[in-house]
Formats: sequence, C-alpha cells, structure tokens
Amino acid sequence: MTHPDRSPKALFRRLVDDVFHGHDLAVLDDLLAEDFRDHGDGSGPPRDRAANARGVAAFLAAFPDFHQEIEAIVVEGDLVAARSNYRGSQRGEWLGIPATGAPVAWQGLTMMRVERGQFIERWAHSDEAGLRRQLEAAAGTHP
Repeated sequence: MTHPDRSPKALFRRLVDDVFHGHDLAVLDDLLAEDFRDHGDGSGPPRDRAANARGVAAFLAAFPDFHQEIEAIVVEGDLVAARSNYRGSQRGEWLGIPATGAPVAWQGLTMMRVERGQFIERWAHSDEAGLRRQLEAAAGTHP
C-alpha cells in the first residue's frame, strides 16, 4: 500500500517502523525503487533491490528483537541522513558467528536518496567491529 507522505523523512521512518520494527518485508516493495542501489559502506559493489531485501531478511532473522533508536535525522533536498543507536539479541548466525542469545548494542549512520517517492540509493556505516567484538565475547571466541 502506498502512503501519501513520500517525503524522505517519512519514508525513512516507515522503513524503520514497518520493516525493521514491524518485520513487514513487503513494505520494501513500496519503499525501494526498482533500480535501487545499496552502496553500504562503499567497500564492495552496490547491492540491488532484491539483494538488499535478502540482507534485511537475514539480519532480522539473526536479530528478531532489533530496535533502532533514531538520535538525529536530517533532510536536505532528496537526501535523508540519520544517526542511530541499535540494539537486539542475536538469535541466528551473523558475521559468521553462531547464535549466542546475547544482547548487543552499536551505532550507525545511514543516508538515503529519494527519487519519485521511493528510495533510489543508500549509504551506511555502522560499528560492525564493535558488534563483532560483542558477539565474539558472548560466543567465547574473542581473544
């Protein structure tokens, strides 16, 4: 279902609330443009819409109680950027580490570009090293 407010801020909040908190992956079909590109942290080739959806599904399977607290959100033209705190309990494999059940917390930044009322691009950086250290410590594999 298409929502009337297609502003970058409204789209971002819907992504967080409906997809990540509500686990409604079908909403991605409305939020992400057909030619969507996820650049991640820039360390690899961009992922397309389908690959992004698979990544979100895998992440939510690993952290089913995931919660994102938006600390700040800024909109400039067709761009929306957010600094967030994340938390959840690892219930499935993530970063090659088997489920630990451990609660973890980390931070990240996300910027997305909107075109024609949908997200067309995404860039993000999160404290993956800090998340990995927490998971390894919980699994007893951290030196």
